[in-house]
Amino acid sequence: MKCLILKDSLVRSILTASVFITGIPGMAGLAAQTNGVAGPQAVSYDAFVITRWILLGLSAILLVILLAMARSVLAVARLKIQNFTGNPNSPARSLAKPLSLLGLMMISTSVSGQSGLAGAANSVPLDIYLLIAAILLELLIMLFLVRTLFQFVGIQKMKPAVERVKKPSLFQRLNQTVAIDREAELDLNHNYDGIRELDNKTPAWWTYAFYISILFGAIYLYRMFVSKSLPGQLIELAQENERAEILQSQYLKTAASAIDENNVTMLDPESVAKGAMTFKVNCAVCHGVNGEGNVVGPNLTDDYWIHKGSIKDIFYTIKYGVPEKGMKSWKDDFSPVQIAELASYVKSLHGTNPANAKEKQGELFVEESPAAAPDTTGGK
Repeated sequence: MKCLILKDSLVRSILTASVFITGIPGMAGLAAQTNGVAGPQAVSYDAFVITRWILLGLSAILLVILLAMARSVLAVARLKIQNFTGNPNSPARSLAKPLSLLGLMMISTSVSGQSGLAGAANSVPLDIYLLIAAILLELLIMLFLVRTLFQFVGIQKMKPAVERVKKPSLFQRLNQTVAIDREAELDLNHNYDGIRELDNKTPAWWTYAFYISILFGAIYLYRMFVSKSLPGQLIELAQENERAEILQSQYLKTAASAIDENNVTMLDPESVAKGAMTFKVNCAVCHGVNGEGNVVGPNLTDDYWIHKGSIKDIFYTIKYGVPEKGMKSWKDDFSPVQIAELASYVKSLHGTNPANAKEKQGELFVEESPAAAPDTTGGK
C-alpha cells in the first residue's frame, strides 16, 4: 500500500519536473530577448531557427505522449490503491498543476522560438542544448513510466514456479555421479552391515579409456605378429647396443682428458703408432730409439722393471716422473691421451730384444692374468 502511494507521488513529481525542465529553453530565450541579445536586425530563419522549431515540436509531442502515459499510470495506481483500501474515494490528486505548468512552459518555449538567440550565427545557442537535454530527459521518464505501468498491471516475465535444482559439479559430470541428496534414486536395496549398494554408472572417461586400450592392443598384436612392422626384442637389443657403442665412442672423444692411471687400458695399434712418434722425439735420448736403454735410462724391452711394468704403472711413471732418478714429470707437456698412447707403445716393446740392449735392472715383473671365471657347469 505504501509502495503504491509512493509510486503515485513519484510519477507526479517526475512529470512536473520534466515539464519544468522542458520549459527552461523557453525561459532562456525570454531572458535573452529581454536583455537585448538579438540586436536590431530582424529574425532570420537560419539553420538554428529551423533546428529550434524542430526540437520544440519534438519536445511538445513527447510531452503529450508523456502526459498520456502519466495519466494511465496514475489511473492504474489509483485502482490498485482502491483495491487495497476498499475506499472508492482514495487519494487521487489531479494533474491540474502539471498541466498548467506545461501550458506556461509551452508558451514561453514558443516565444523563445522567435527570440534573438537565433542571431548568434557563429555559435550554437544555449537554448538548443537545453532542448536536446530536455528531450533526452523526456525519453528517460517515458522508459520509467513504461516500466512502472508494466509493474502495476502485472505484465512481466513470469518464471515457472519449479523447485530450483542444483547444477551438478564438474566432478559429478565427469564421473556421472549424482548428489548425495539424490542417492536414494540409485539405491538397489542391498544393505550389508549398514553399507548400501548404489547403481552408479561407470565414468565415461574410464569407459573410453578401456575402449582405447582394446584398440591399442589389437593394433599392437597386428603389427607385432602379423605384419611384423615392429622389431622384436632381439632386434631392439642389437639396435640399442649399436647406439650405445656410438655414444661411447662420442663420449671417449669428448672425455679423453678423463683418462688417468686408474682407468687407462692398452690402446689400439693406431694409438700405439702415435705413441711411437712421441717416444722417438722425447724419450729416445734416455731410453734408446728402440727402447734398448743406454747410460741414462733402463732397458724397456725385458722382463725386469724398476717401477713395475703394467700399463697403469707405466702411465703413472710417465705422468709423475721419477725426480730422484732424473726423470721429469710429463703431465704438463702431454695430454692424458698422449700419455696413454706413449704408455701403450712402451708396453708394446716387451720382448722385442733389440740389439745392444742394456743389462737387466730392477725386479722381475710378471703380468697378472685376469681372475679365472667360476665353473658353472658342475664339473661336467
